[in-house]
Amino acid sequence: MGRAVNRAADTARAALPAPLRGLGMWAWVIGGVVLLTLFVLGLTLGSMLHGMPLGAALIGTLLLTGSIVVALERPVVGALLHVAGVFTTALFSTGEPWPAPVVTILALVAMLLVLATTARWWVGVATWAVACLGLVVVAGATQPTGDAVGNLIVTASVTFAALAVGLLLALWWRASTDLDEARVQAQQEHEARQWAEERSRVAREMHDVVAHSMSIVHMRATSARYRIPDLPDAAVAELDGIATQAREALGEMRGVLGVLRGDDAAQLAPQPGLAQLQELVDGARAADVDLTAHLDVVEPAPPESVQLALYRVAQEAVANIVRHAPGAAARLTLEAGEQLTLTVTSRGGVTAEAPDRGGAGIRGMIERMTTIGGTLTAGPVPGGFEVSAVAPRGTA
Repeated sequence: MGRAVNRAADTARAALPAPLRGLGMWAWVIGGVVLLTLFVLGLTLGSMLHGMPLGAALIGTLLLTGSIVVALERPVVGALLHVAGVFTTALFSTGEPWPAPVVTILALVAMLLVLATTARWWVGVATWAVACLGLVVVAGATQPTGDAVGNLIVTASVTFAALAVGLLLALWWRASTDLDEARVQAQQEHEARQWAEERSRVAREMHDVVAHSMSIVHMRATSARYRIPDLPDAAVAELDGIATQAREALGEMRGVLGVLRGDDAAQLAPQPGLAQLQELVDGARAADVDLTAHLDVVEPAPPESVQLALYRVAQEAVANIVRHAPGAAARLTLEAGEQLTLTVTSRGGVTAEAPDRGGAGIRGMIERMTTIGGTLTAGPVPGGFEVSAVAPRGTA
C-alpha cells in the first residue's frame, strides 16, 4: 500500500511543471483549490450575472479550467481548448464586463503561466495573441462600446504582463538549473581529476617500491647461476622457480599499474580465473609447499568477476600458509554444486599460527567475495586453519 502511494505521489510530482516539483503534492492541492474556485465562480457568474445559458456556461467554464490541467501534459492541446473556452464565454455572455468576464481573464492568466513553464515560448505568445484577437473579432462583430474597448485593453494588458512574468521566471529557472548542473558537473570533474591523480600517485609508489624490488629479485634469481660458481642442480632449479614466479608477479603488477593509470588495454586484459588454479597449485609445489588439490570442472564457466575473486582468495590463502605455517600440509578444493565452494585447509607446520585477523589479507578476501554476492569464512580448525569461500555460479 505504501509503495503504491509513493508511486502515485512520484507520478503526480512528475506531471507538474519543473519549477513547481519542489512543492510536491502541495502544488496539486493549491492548484486544485484555484481551479475549483474558478470553475464555481465561472459557472455561477456566467449563468447568473453574464446572462449565459446554463449549458454554455458549463461548457465554457469546463474548457477554461480543464484545459489548464490538460496543458500540463499536452500544452498545445490545452492551449487550443482554452482558446475555445474564451470564445465560448465571449459569444454567449451578455452582461458586463464584456467580452472577457473576470473569470475568463483569471483563467487566461493561469493558462499563460502554465504554458510559460511547460512549453516553448511561442506557444504561450500564440495563445495570448489568438485569444486577444478572437475577443477583438467577437467584440467587433457587434457595435463596440467604450466599456468593451476598455475591457479588451485591460484583458490584453493583464494577460500580457502575466505571460511576460511567466516567461521571465521560466528563463530564470532554466538558467538557474543549468548553473546548478554546471556546478555539479564541475565538482564531479574535479573529484574525478583528484581521483585520477591519487591513482597515478599510488601507481608511482607501487612502481618505485614494489615493482623495483620484484625486478631485483627476478634479476638476482636469474643471474645467480652465473654469479655463483658450482651451484647444485637443486639450487639452480629453486632459483629458476623463484625467477619464474617473480616474472609472473611482475606481469600482474604491470596489469595493476595499468589499471591504476587508466590504461584501457590493461583494463581489458584477461584476468586469472579458475583455469589458473592448477598453475597456482603447481607453483606452490615448486616452492616446496605440501599442497594437494581437488578441482571440479565448472561448466558453464561462471562470470569473470566470480572466477577472479575465487582465484585471488586461493592465492592469498596459499600465501598465508607460506608466511604463517611453513611446512604445513595444505589442501585446496573447488566444489561445483549449486554454488561454488573453494576451501583451503592447512594443518601442522612450524607454527601453525592463524593469520592476524587485524591484517588486510582476510579482510581483503571478505571484501572480494562480498562484491560478487558471495561469503567467506576463515578460522582455526583442529590442528590448523581453514579458509572457505562460497560464490554464486551466475552473475552476482
